[in-house]
This record gives sequence, C-alpha cells and structure tokens, in this order.
Amino acid sequence: MGSRRRGMVRIGIAGVATAWAVCLPGTAYAAFPPLAPPPPTTDLVQATLAMSDMQDQPALLTGPSAKATFSTGFTNPPGGQDPWPVCIYGSTYPSSVAVPATLAVGYSSSNGYLTQTEYTYPTPAAGTNAWASLSASIAKHCDRTWTDEDGTSKVSRTRLPAQGAAGDGWAVATFTPSSVLYVTVAPVDGGIQQLVYYRQGRTLPAGVSAAVDALSYQLADTWAKRATLPMQQGWVTVDTAASMLRAADLPAELPVTSPAAGGWSSFSSTAPGSGPRTCTDNAGAGTWTSISSLGGWGDVGAEPGELMQEVEAYQSDSEVAEVWRQLRRIVLACNDPAAPAISQSKQVTRISGGVSEFVYHGVPALWLRQLTSDPQSGFTTKSYTVYLMAENNIQSLTYYLSRDGLRQIPLDQLAVNELARTLADRLLAAQSG
Repeated sequence: MGSRRRGMVRIGIAGVATAWAVCLPGTAYAAFPPLAPPPPTTDLVQATLAMSDMQDQPALLTGPSAKATFSTGFTNPPGGQDPWPVCIYGSTYPSSVAVPATLAVGYSSSNGYLTQTEYTYPTPAAGTNAWASLSASIAKHCDRTWTDEDGTSKVSRTRLPAQGAAGDGWAVATFTPSSVLYVTVAPVDGGIQQLVYYRQGRTLPAGVSAAVDALSYQLADTWAKRATLPMQQGWVTVDTAASMLRAADLPAELPVTSPAAGGWSSFSSTAPGSGPRTCTDNAGAGTWTSISSLGGWGDVGAEPGELMQEVEAYQSDSEVAEVWRQLRRIVLACNDPAAPAISQSKQVTRISGGVSEFVYHGVPALWLRQLTSDPQSGFTTKSYTVYLMAENNIQSLTYYLSRDGLRQIPLDQLAVNELARTLADRLLAAQSG
C-alpha cells in the first residue's frame, strides 16, 4: 500500500495517503527522521526467494482477476507513505494501529488481495521492543465498534498461538461499511511478520480467515529459513534484485538523499510489467517490471537528488524491438520546441526528448528531460531519463532533483549516461550467468 507520488517519470509502487509532508520552502529537511539504509544484496536475494511462496496462492485469497499482479521487494520506510494498518478503530486520524517501523526494513510481497510484509530491525532488542509495543497496542485498541456518517464499523482480535517459526501472535479483523481488513501479525526470526487480506465488501468470505492463518504460519517458516533456500526462481526476480542500482554505484556527480537524512530506498519486481514510463503514456508492457531507487523523501522533494532505475523484461528480440520503436515515437512526441521561459508568476513545465549520441550495443539511446518551476511552492524540480535497449530488456535510469527558487538547475547528464551503461552491463551479465 506504500506509495511514491511522482511527476513525469516519477514511478509509484501502490497506495494513496500521504504521511510524509511535501517539502516547501523553509522546511527543515533535517526534521525528517533517519531511515534504515537499503539492505545488502545478499539479504535482498534471500528475501526475494522466501517471498516466492506468495506467487502461487488460491483464488480464495488472491481473487479471480486474470490481471492480478504479483510483486516483491522492499521499501524503506516500510509501507511507504501509507503502510497497511493492523487495525482501524475509529474514523478520525490516527485511529489505527500499525507495526512499528523506526529504522526497520520492510520486505514485502503482494498477490491480489494479499500483502505479506516482513519487518526487520537493526538489533534483536529493537525487534523485541517493537513487538511488545505492537502487541500492547492491539490489546488496547483493536476490539471496539464505532459509528460515523458512513455507518457502523467493528474491529475484533483473537490470539494466534505460537507454531513453528512464528511466536504468539494476533489475528485482527476490521469491518467497515465498504471493506474488510483481516490481518495476522507475529514475531518471526527477530522481526515482525504481517499478512494482510483486504477487499471491498462488508463480509469476509467463508474460509478466508482460516486460510490466511494457515498461510501466515507457512510464510513464517519459509522466512526463518530464507538463508538456506535453493535458487529456484528465474533471473527476473532473483538475478535482477542482485544486479540493480545500489548505494555503491553512486558517482560523486549524482548525489542522493542519504538514509540518515530520511532518504528513501526501494526495490520491486512486478509481473506482469507496466511498460517504460514516458512524459505521457507507457510504452508496451513486458513480462516483468523491476524498479530500484535511492534518495528523495517519497514525494516531490529530492535534495540533493534521487536515482531510479527501471528494467522492463520482454520474451523475445522481436517483442522488445517493437516496443522500442513505440517508445521512440512517444519520446520524440514529448519534445516541446516552444517550451516557455521560467516565470516568477506562473507554473511552467518544460519537456524535451530525443535520440542521443550515446550508443549502447549499437542502438542509440533515447532521452527525456523535464523542468517544472512552481511559484506557489517556491521551488524547481528537474529530471533527466536515459533509455537503453539491452538485449530483451528496456532499461531507463532517471536522476531527479529539486531546489528552492525558480531557476534553471544544473544536472550532469553524462554521469547519468555512464551509470546507465554500467547498470545495463551488470544486468546482462546477471542474465547470462
């Protein structure tokens, strides 16, 4: 349910609300709480393997839609702007209970109505304290009825006994006039596991609660032995997780918001894909979309900057070639030769795009650049994206930054191009390895 709202090439994972404020002039950026750094590659690969259990679940839990997506990855802060609550107990903010997320890494996987999140903490003591706090909040708040203008809602809780790798936990059901939220939580391997079932409607279908309870035990056992799981998935999830953008890749010319300053980080792989993002429509969707990002605060502010790599995977040379032709048409159509000058009185957006002199594996890259200046907020944002065709993949790399004032912002496009080359080379090496 976590979200990152973006402009032209700002890419979201899911979700709606905004617990993180937009950065306006005069905002004390140091006031953003520190976040956990992105996890080591080994930990991310192990988590990706463990969460593969979520990919094959019955329609009872995932829903009948053929277009339902499966995704896996991590987000810091866990859940993004709008983490799933454990329960809702009133109609006024913040009448909800959530898993403590301070300095936690939130590995997550979703399939239809289901979302699994594994919260890991910097120390065993931090995990123990987080569970004690959460359990006390559930006991205090998650058993009541309330009425508002939408009707009557009810939340109830029951204990789930320890089993396998899962300690004593809770099952919590929240029924509102329009939706049902069924959640299990338990301490697992020094962290906290949360399994969410959410759908529109006033009732919980027969068999769902028992199935979710059983699945939560299964997932806990798999998570606890994640370091010893065999490499059973294809490159799209495991090898891509190991090969994409990481903190060690950052050149001095492309600084990003650090975790100590509240800088976000995330990785996700989603099937089916959604297609390379442009200034307007996405180009043709592939089999998978994988996204890795570092920096920013989860909204329009990004100081000193944010980097985002996206890889769209296709099944054949002919498919990727056709989508590349489509992407080229869209990018060239994005170019606005009559872009207005920056104004001190009205919002201005300038978009340009074209074919680059930068060539990768014999194919000229594509590029998009956008600048937006907004007198109401008093700051300017700028982004540059370069697209590469890398065998059966289309990779995009975006550098995004914001600055106070209405002015042109320098951005080192050559450094973005060189990093894009490095990342594409590593992706292809991982696929062929």
